[in-house]
Amino acid sequence: LAPASEDGSPAATTDAATHAQTSGWTASLERFGISGGTVNYSDRAIEPAGELSAQNLSVTVTGPDTQPGDTFPTTAELTLTSGGAVQFDGTVGFLPDTVAQGQLQVTQMALAVIQPWLQQALHVKLDDGALDLDGEARVGPGEPAAYQGKVAIKNFELADSRAQQRLVGWQAMDINRLEVSLGKNSLQSSQVQLTHPYGRIEIAADQSTNLDGLLVAEPAAAAEPHPAAASKPMALTVDGLEVSDAEVDFSDLSLPLPFAAEIRAMGGTISTLSTSSEEPARIKLAGQVNEYGQAKIGGSIDAWRPDRLTDVLLNFRNIDITRMTPYSIKFAGWKIASGRMDLDLDYQIKNGDMLGKNKIVIREMEVGDKVEEPGAGSLPLKLAIALLKDPSGVIDVDLPVSGNVDDPNFHIGGVVWKAVVNLITKIATAPFRLLANLVGAGGEDFGILVFDAGSAEVSPPDREQLAKLAEAMAQRPQLTLEVGGVYAAQADGLALREQAVDARLQEQIAQTQTGGEELSTAVRRRALEALFIQAFPDATLASVQAGFMRVPESAPGQEGKQPPAPQLDETAYMEALRQRLIQNEPVTGAALHSLAQARANAIVAVLQQGAGAQDAAAAPRVERGAVEEVEAGPGEPVRLELKVTTETPKEPEPAPAPNPG
Repeated sequence: LAPASEDGSPAATTDAATHAQTSGWTASLERFGISGGTVNYSDRAIEPAGELSAQNLSVTVTGPDTQPGDTFPTTAELTLTSGGAVQFDGTVGFLPDTVAQGQLQVTQMALAVIQPWLQQALHVKLDDGALDLDGEARVGPGEPAAYQGKVAIKNFELADSRAQQRLVGWQAMDINRLEVSLGKNSLQSSQVQLTHPYGRIEIAADQSTNLDGLLVAEPAAAAEPHPAAASKPMALTVDGLEVSDAEVDFSDLSLPLPFAAEIRAMGGTISTLSTSSEEPARIKLAGQVNEYGQAKIGGSIDAWRPDRLTDVLLNFRNIDITRMTPYSIKFAGWKIASGRMDLDLDYQIKNGDMLGKNKIVIREMEVGDKVEEPGAGSLPLKLAIALLKDPSGVIDVDLPVSGNVDDPNFHIGGVVWKAVVNLITKIATAPFRLLANLVGAGGEDFGILVFDAGSAEVSPPDREQLAKLAEAMAQRPQLTLEVGGVYAAQADGLALREQAVDARLQEQIAQTQTGGEELSTAVRRRALEALFIQAFPDATLASVQAGFMRVPESAPGQEGKQPPAPQLDETAYMEALRQRLIQNEPVTGAALHSLAQARANAIVAVLQQGAGAQDAAAAPRVERGAVEEVEAGPGEPVRLELKVTTETPKEPEPAPAPNPG
């Protein structure tokens, strides 16, 4: 310990007293360390009190001194009593401000430790979950906290503490690159990958959901907003969400026939989510309900302001409604003996005004016994079913709902049951009706299959249909099933264009990847621009960007000052490039013809598989039909009609090349 000279070096001891009065003292250590330390923290301002504790604390600071601006190599590690470990390896400084920068690793940090603080804001219970971090952390003047690196949360489990029911969970959430800065008030991340997530959604009879009321009401004294509440919200950009093997428990008790389903094996994507873009997020998810049911969720939504723009369609197909007997007893007083249901929930919200279209189609519904119990409803359900069934045994009900989601008195609009003949699909020819009766499936249309645009995959409901058809054909071996291929120039053409562009985009991304740590948004933009320049050599990127320049909203207190400079809406700009490439992508007749043939091949493969690998003779006789063009607009499914003949199978004549239109 010595007074400092003017150049910062220790002064001579004979001059120490005099020099100390003019330039102060300096202190330095060769090393400062803590080993085997324990830290305990208790927050008794909340009930129950929050507790944090750590042990095995080890800190080493090499060469610390009191010189302003100096930083010192530092390592630190500790073990949390609640579970997990933290390690830091970098530099720290103390004068004139505290600064720190270095590699931060958090391993298996148990998230349940934050439950006392979490329950102050939400009626939830954090049952499980572990946090992993591996990246660079920074603290300093103008930067309260910043982090760049990987993030993972494993085995997350969150329950509704009011109903004591599981609410949200997942096996793994992985983010390869997260950039967050409290100083810049921004967060950007690469695509979030969710593995085996779970969610529970329940719509009550009064249209409320299990998500309503999760926020803990604040005391009246805290009603006035905190001054920080007026600050500009954090700028968020998440480069999409990829979901795999998801499970969803969904129920809607507001319908005349309440709906409940367990969706499994759901997968798909949600596109870029950005608070700085007006481009809505696109949703594309699909899963399986029970053994042969199917669920799809599609559309678009403003994730940050869903009341501004929401256009989402939930489609459930081939649902076994016998599982809904508890609800039919509650509302009607009858059990359900059998039946299959298709349900479309189409909700559109624009600037707070909602228009909902709930479409229910029920096939071959049979009512069971009347239930005489307290609380059971009493409706002439058997008579209603008899009135609503069309000649094919189909019930078709439209349930409109409308209102303003901001209105606390929001309610369902009038519900009108219709007893009309409304054929949903083309009725099978007489042979198919006969075949359906042979296997106890009268009323089903074995002759119509539905493919997603651009796809040759046979859906789970259609696989069940083909299995029954193969069984019925085995009882009529003299019949031959004619399977032709189909394509829809508009629907399939657009889908193939999208597939081709997206495939080429992935190739371009692989070629242009720099290998460094870089947000995937930047890589994707560079690849899109390269493809655009190749496709449109006479166009300029600047001319396209000009149409997507947005003036950011001024922060509170900045009114009257010079407005901020326009910024590029990068998400909308990249989507515009992609759409131009899709429009410019050619689709050959050969590609459409190959897709049609692939659909025919897929149907034949399912039929042969359904017959049983050990009894190939039981497979129905199949004749390949010609490729045909059918009508289906962009985004619409493509319908394929089977035919039954008594002809011996023969090789089909070569079909003419289709015209892509």
